[in-house]
Amino acid sequence: MVNQNELSIRSQSSAEQLYSLSKSIAAIELIPSEKEHARLGTVMQLPYGARIEVCGKGFNDSTVKIRLNNKYYFVFEQDLSENCDAQPRRGPGKSSGTSADSRSLRAFA
Repeated sequence: MVNQNELSIRSQSSAEQLYSLSKSIAAIELIPSEKEHARLGTVMQLPYGARIEVCGKGFNDSTVKIRLNNKYYFVFEQDLSENCDAQPRRGPGKSSGTSADSRSLRAFA
């Protein structure tokens, strides 16, 4: 079942953690609409090396919302935890190049 409340694209500040994909993963694009909620687009592959930001809950318990090049997607949390590395952010107190795990990804969900 799709959580309709998460089908929105709100203006938001940068996420706390940036990830780099160590393998391509499947994603569902969110297509902006004139109404309050976006709609689900096609399933596509996000490429190896893409730098993504986890920025919210997914449409169900297995997914999270990410941003890549100012576009939003839903991806499976398990795909991220298995296929991405945390990247350092500029500024004090940010973590550095460690593998992402489900606990760190859930902090955004």
